[in-house]
Amino acid sequence: VARYMPKEVADRLVEGGEAALQGTSGEATIVFADIWDFTSFSERCGPQETVNVLNGYFSVMSNIVIANGGILDKYIGDAILAVFGAPFPQPRDADNALAGAIAMAAALRRFNERRSADGKETLAIGIGISSGEVISGNIGGEKSKNYTVLGEGVKLASRLETATRAYHARILLSEFTRVALQGEFVLREVDLLGAKGKPEPVAIYEAMAAYTEAEFPNLNAVLQRWPVAMAAYRGRRWDEAREAFESCSALNPNDRL
Repeated sequence: VARYMPKEVADRLVEGGEAALQGTSGEATIVFADIWDFTSFSERCGPQETVNVLNGYFSVMSNIVIANGGILDKYIGDAILAVFGAPFPQPRDADNALAGAIAMAAALRRFNERRSADGKETLAIGIGISSGEVISGNIGGEKSKNYTVLGEGVKLASRLETATRAYHARILLSEFTRVALQGEFVLREVDLLGAKGKPEPVAIYEAMAAYTEAEFPNLNAVLQRWPVAMAAYRGRRWDEAREAFESCSALNPNDRL
């Protein structure tokens, strides 16, 4: 069990927390990470290289999840579903989840540097994070069960990961995770996203620590102008919004958002 969860959580289960595996509900933060365009990548690289890449990638990312206090729920093809806060919630689950996601982005950068040095194709990933009430427990048939989580937070994290492609973002988090954060993280508002089961659109944010200074030059200057641009956009002051967004783009032409 310690292979997919922190030792402290495994110890609590061994000491009498097995009831938590029978079914509980509570607040948790979900991290969903997926490799962009992996089907095309696997077709170009062939089966052996695909398996080797996934094994190396999963080893790196799963270690980061566990080191930051999360549980590796499952692999879904080339995607990773991780849980922070189930079955035993901690005060800083949202912070740990976002810190883990930022560490995953940094680890991928190093992973890609090694692949580039060997003349191999690199990977790009998107990470979606959301917080909310989930149901957790051992779920499956009589002969095989796996610990997993269910709920709107899981669906929204997956929805945000998918949205990273449209917004050209590495890490997107929901307003529910933003509210749950206790530490200081550099975020910028991205949009309002329609979500199934939610009567109102959900505000989503980008974690800017996913980028190095070289990848995102003039970050502070962009962040100073960004709220002005967003306010004009929301107020339908189109000329003002266009001018403000263009000033952001001039500071970093590679910022596709």
